Amino acid sequence: MNMRGRVVNKRGFISIFGILLVSLVLTACKGTTKEEQRMIDNSIKAIENRDYEYAREALGSVVEGNNKEVDKLWNIVYCFQEASTELYANKNIDKAKEYLNKMDGSYTKYSTLKEDVEKIKTDIKEREDYIVEVDNLIKEVESSISNKNYEVYKKAQGTIININGSKFYFDLPSKQRDKVTELDAKINNELFELRKVEDKKQLESESNELKSQDEKFTVEMAKEFAEKNRSINTGNTRFEVISDSQYDQKEEDIIK
Repeated sequence: MNMRGRVVNKRGFISIFGILLVSLVLTACKGTTKEEQRMIDNSIKAIENRDYEYAREALGSVVEGNNKEVDKLWNIVYCFQEASTELYANKNIDKAKEYLNKMDGSYTKYSTLKEDVEKIKTDIKEREDYIVEVDNLIKEVESSISNKNYEVYKKAQGTIININGSKFYFDLPSKQRDKVTELDAKINNELFELRKVEDKKQLESESNELKSQDEKFTVEMAKEFAEKNRSINTGNTRFEVISDSQYDQKEEDIIK
């Protein structure tokens, strides 16, 4: 009796195990449902038409099952959209690169998506190259303004203005933008002081030039006047060219 009971129990266990095994096999062979396949097909069409938002929503509606194709499509659409947002809206290059690195390599199967991903990569490189360029410009400006020369500062000011006006200015790291702002204020303040010195020098130069021209003009005119009026010279008339100060003194003596 005991032996028969054991055999029955053993057979029952085998039967249950067999049923479970068959169920697992059937589940595995079940594959993609018609609904899932419809969503996949629609998502692929949306990707090809660059309607990434629709593709993301459609793929997100497939909440049950373990479909690798759905997972890959979801991954490439999600990572692409997030990378775009981080780069163009949030100006966060590092975050954009993180999402691109997480993107499944199957995105290359879809020509339009591949093209858009490559554009993001190109735009990232362009911005990174500009960041390096600005670093070099900052070093160049800092080095040049150690020489307190008006023309040097004017050139440095032009460099800073170009950086501020660049289309990639807000893509620069905040630390770099702060440095540009600091240099901008320093250069403008120093230029104000240097301009005052330059203006003073210019005024002095112009004043000296005018004075020199006046003195030269007076002497030449006096000689010319004497030459022109030689015909009325009786021999007793004497023309003398005197300086302005002497002339003013004689004029005062006459008035007295």
